[in-house]
Amino acid sequence: MKQVTDIKLLTMAHYHACQAKEWDDAAAIVLEVYDFLRYGNYFQLLKDLCEGLLPVGWQDKQQLVESTNTHIDILYRLGVTYHDLGKFVTSNQYLQVCYELAQQTNYLTRKADSLSYIALNYQHLENYQIAKKYLEKCLAIAREIQEFRIQCRVLQFLGKNHDYLGNYQEAIALYLEALELARQHYFIEEEAITIGNLSLTYAKIKNYDLTVDCICQCLAILEKSERGFSQINALRDLSNFHSNIKDSSILVDLVQEQVEMSVDLASGNGKVHDVNVLMVAYDALEEWKFFMTIFEKCLSGASETTSLPTRVNYLYEAGITYYKLFDINRLLEGLASQNRKIMLLVDLVKVMLKYK
Repeated sequence: MKQVTDIKLLTMAHYHACQAKEWDDAAAIVLEVYDFLRYGNYFQLLKDLCEGLLPVGWQDKQQLVESTNTHIDILYRLGVTYHDLGKFVTSNQYLQVCYELAQQTNYLTRKADSLSYIALNYQHLENYQIAKKYLEKCLAIAREIQEFRIQCRVLQFLGKNHDYLGNYQEAIALYLEALELARQHYFIEEEAITIGNLSLTYAKIKNYDLTVDCICQCLAILEKSERGFSQINALRDLSNFHSNIKDSSILVDLVQEQVEMSVDLASGNGKVHDVNVLMVAYDALEEWKFFMTIFEKCLSGASETTSLPTRVNYLYEAGITYYKLFDINRLLEGLASQNRKIMLLVDLVKVMLKYK
């Protein structure tokens, strides 16, 4: 709670610094709270804070802060924030200017950083060949300046690129290279992410022993690092795996652990992301009261989620799960019996039809 209170005070300080045109002070505030806000999924707030530090002519290389490197940092963080919001084209607009300025000032770390996220945006736009070109360029810079963390990240992104194209062995080789680098330099978060990516690829080639082994390794690492939201994601992956192989007893245990963690961590946008798995588990237990409660939380939580792709996924997955387990008449009866607004169902159907 203290962290949230501190952030509120800092955002107030940011506002007053901007009003006084003390741009460097305002920028220092944003850079201080950036990681916490991003990992807490406060993307809209981050976007507003960063945009408040840019002039109208930012695309023409104009800036408000004194240091060009600080201006580059703001552009980079804004680009990453738009990426997190699923606005990949807008993200690349900021990252492209960031890259050009970093090149002019020889700010090589940010030059490589911006290239990596430009590539990731192209991945999400399914332009895999363009993504590969940017990633290879980024990797060359990262190796030249011996930025091992960026190298590790880019190797992961290249692995994903191959995974999306169905080149699973190439993806695994790149993930293993990234994993070796992460372990050499004690990059705990990168190690966990890489192992998580490996687990997903192993699942695709039906190597289930390695899938479970990787997810359990990932959980062990995240538990030590106290990264709660990441632990929930890893638990969700493991739950999904056991759900797919109809292992209900293990699934229920995993879901109960997710529930406890989600309750402890729920604040703002950092709410339960694993509602679909929870619904499946409660269906297996025939706990219909809990099932309906989770479904309603999913619907209400979706309207509070800042990321459109996440919101769509919330609604779509919950709706599909409910539809599989109940007929549409029971859905309507359930909503009506608990005085739910019928517009929730209408919104659900609209989203499912639009983004199916």
